[in-house]
This record gives sequence, C-alpha cells and structure tokens, in this order.
Amino acid sequence: MAVPPQLSASLIVTAPMVGRSVTGTHNYRVLMVQRVSKSGSFDGAHVFPGGVLEKKDYDAAPGSHPELPHKLCAVRETLEETGLLFTKPPAIRSWWARDAIAGLRGKAIQEVCVEASTRPADLQLFARWITPRAQKRWRFDTRFYMLSIADDDRFLLDQLERKTLVQTRELVGMNWSSPADLLLANMRGELPLFPPQFAILHEMSKFRRWQDLLALGVSQCEEESAAVESNPIEPLLCFRSDGVVVALLPGDRAYSPDSAKTVEDAELFCQGSAERGLRRLYMNRRAGGGGYDAISLVQTPDTMGPAPAFPAGAPRL
Repeated sequence: MAVPPQLSASLIVTAPMVGRSVTGTHNYRVLMVQRVSKSGSFDGAHVFPGGVLEKKDYDAAPGSHPELPHKLCAVRETLEETGLLFTKPPAIRSWWARDAIAGLRGKAIQEVCVEASTRPADLQLFARWITPRAQKRWRFDTRFYMLSIADDDRFLLDQLERKTLVQTRELVGMNWSSPADLLLANMRGELPLFPPQFAILHEMSKFRRWQDLLALGVSQCEEESAAVESNPIEPLLCFRSDGVVVALLPGDRAYSPDSAKTVEDAELFCQGSAERGLRRLYMNRRAGGGGYDAISLVQTPDTMGPAPAFPAGAPRL
C-alpha cells in the first residue's frame, strides 16, 4: 500500500542579474538550496526552498481561500531556511524588518508580516507534483509557486545582496544560477536534481528574460491556476536492466500511476525520435546521495492525454 503523501509547498524565486554582465542565455537567476546528506528526504539534492504544511499555516489563514495556507507555507519555509523574507515592502520603511528577520524564524508568516508591517508577496502556482507511489519512506503532494522579482523591487533585491545564514540543520547552502547553468551542471553530474526540479527548470529555460516570467505571472487567470491545481504530475518510476531510472510521465504510452505495474525492460529502452507516444525522463541515480544526474527528457508525438500541467503561456515539456 502506498504511503499517503504529505501536503507541502515550495517557492521558485527568480531575480534579474542587475549590475552583472549577462554572458549566458538568460538575464535572470534562480534560487536553489542544497539539502544536507542526512536531511531525511532529498538527501544532498538541490531543490527549491520549501517544506510541509504545518498547523500554523492554516491558523494564519482561517476561512480563507484553500490555496492560501500553501502559499504561506512556501514563504514561511523559505524564510526559515534562507533568512529571506519574500513579502511586499514594509508600510513604514524603517528597514526594521530587514534587520530583525533572523528573529522571526519559526513564526507563522502572517505574524511575521504583522510585526514587519508588510504582507506576503504575490505568488503564482506554477506546477504541482506528487512523489511516485513506489517511494517507501517519504511522499509529498507539492505545489510549486513562482515569485519573479522585478529590477525595481529594492526591498527584495537588497535582501539578496546581503549575506544570509542558511538553516544548517537542513541546508548546506544556497545557489543562484540561470536555468541553463543549473541544467548543464546536472548533465555533468555536479548538481543532483529530482524530476520536479528538472522539469520546472526545463520549462523555465525557455523563458530567456525575467520580464517574460513576470508577465506570465501577471497574466495567469484563475482558470489556468485551477488547471495546474487539478492536474498534478505523479511519475511512475521504473528501473532499467542497465541501472538507468526511467520516470514515466502522464501521457506516456506505458504510464500508469499504479506502482505495482510491470513495464517490460525493452519498453524502457525506447527513446528514439522515431518512437511514438513517449513522455518520460531518463536519469542516473546518484551514488551515495539523493537526486539524479544526467536527466534527459524524451517526448515524441502521439502521447496519450494532455501534457503535464504548467501555466498557460509556458512552453510545453
């Protein structure tokens, strides 16, 4: 019997490369954190900051929209892990909030906002993933929210320029890099990722400018957000005879959410462009740690059903 997934939320933060020479293909960077090797889940992998919903996330939003506790969780967990407070600028710009952020960790984010005379940042639902049922230890039903920082948002940009202390109990450190650089590091075996992080970075890599990501969030309507919410992506993990791990995604001809389904080994070697109906990830399991190296996406025509849900306007997988 599959382990029930825990509700969780993560925050995808992008920031412009202001005052920096843009030498790559993107003019923005993405925040990722590296988990410690004994964190209990995602050991040693690079992920977006986030965590499991707690009672205080619900208490801070009684009777509100059902999505609000998830958003509050994403902002609170990011604050606790990185010391970065992703909210609107304080109503009174004494910058007291900036200097006192460390002392606010562990509180409900609404309480933080009251004390700092601010309110949570506007977040857009970008993706929803559920850990495969074959996972025996931990499973998560995670909503990934995006915050794209504009080049004139000094409250947030000033935070990024100062030295912050990560939560060393859970994190090794933080990494700000472009989507292309992060994906290249994964291909080289230098930056282990899990399927949701790879797929999200893959989508983001097609947006070359932070202005386009910001426009995507502004234009997202309630129906588009509902489509992402109601169509979570739950991969089916399969293990090929040569050690390669294959994550079948919804729409693949061999996909089923049933973890007990047996997929023939010969089917898992199908990845040529001449094949039909493939929507899958090929991955190398990282020895001695969490995550996967050298992840590659294979998608061919005639897949079954709709593509995995991302916001309208986002390029498809």
